[in-house]
Amino acid sequence: MQSMFSIPLYRFAVPGWPSKKARILAALPEITDKHRSPAGDTFTDFFLNNEGTALPAYKDVVVAAISDCLDEFQQDYPAEVDLSAMWFERSLRSNYHGAHNHGSLGFSAVLFVEFDAVEHRPTRFISPFMGFYAGGLIEYRPEAVSEGTLLMFPAIVLHEVEPNQSDKARTIISFNVRGARQ
Repeated sequence: MQSMFSIPLYRFAVPGWPSKKARILAALPEITDKHRSPAGDTFTDFFLNNEGTALPAYKDVVVAAISDCLDEFQQDYPAEVDLSAMWFERSLRSNYHGAHNHGSLGFSAVLFVEFDAVEHRPTRFISPFMGFYAGGLIEYRPEAVSEGTLLMFPAIVLHEVEPNQSDKARTIISFNVRGARQ
């Protein structure tokens, strides 16, 4: 048996994470009601950054923290690694972010900034095609996710944040990398 298609998932452990985490958290804005998503299901600055089209003030801090990871990703990526959007998302108890994708071109990323592997669940990925035997959804939950884990995946892949069942905040930085210009 051979597989006709595969979906890449890049996984990085950000080196020197503890000090980088502190710098990233210090650079993020203080959470207020203006950060509540329109559906009220999480806190984010996505909508304050022109729905993710404007890069936030903390972009340089995040890029500096993950520069080694981006350099490694660049070795495989067929175009310049150009960030087209960035935002944070903080989930408190019962907060979630339903299944969505980030468009049909390029890659998206999730950097786990505040994440308790016992209390939180990592991002759930949903295949762009159904199961071949029973027709159901094919899902993937990465194992051994911890703070400082960076996942990069094709933007078209559906993914979601399941409801936070903890009183601990789950904070991620997400960003998009443009696709190749043809």
